[in-house]
Amino acid sequence: MRLPFLFNCVLLLIACQSAVPAARDDRRHLAEKRYPGVGAIYLDTIANHVLLQSSHDGREKSKFVSFRIGLRDSTSNAEAVRKANVYYQYQMQNDWFAIVQADSLRPVFAQSTPQLNRNFIEQVMVFELPKDSNIDTLVYKDSFGPWGVQTFILK
Repeated sequence: MRLPFLFNCVLLLIACQSAVPAARDDRRHLAEKRYPGVGAIYLDTIANHVLLQSSHDGREKSKFVSFRIGLRDSTSNAEAVRKANVYYQYQMQNDWFAIVQADSLRPVFAQSTPQLNRNFIEQVMVFELPKDSNIDTLVYKDSFGPWGVQTFILK
């Protein structure tokens, strides 16, 4: 009777001492750019019903398009990570805009997702568009870090 108990205790001890693997993202994305020494940035479309409630009455004059945007940042200094997290959670959405039929639109909603580790940031942004239009290009003008201007052509 004691052997299974000891065996379970050893397994538990080994599991508790094992290092937590770093978050990996091996998925294919709608668009992705990698920069050695800096990190990577990617974006994917996401279904609106994940975030928004639909009215279903057919009288909408606009439509919504949602994107999941992820950044893998190589920052390791604790103070720099804290400042970066403040930027990513509260200010980054101000640096994004969509180009729709030669007009630029800012996100109407942004929500950070839970962080898997301190160097992996993911956020969902929602853009409101005229009903019969699509986003031609997404542009990110980084006002905080080393990313500069990133252009994602979607058409």
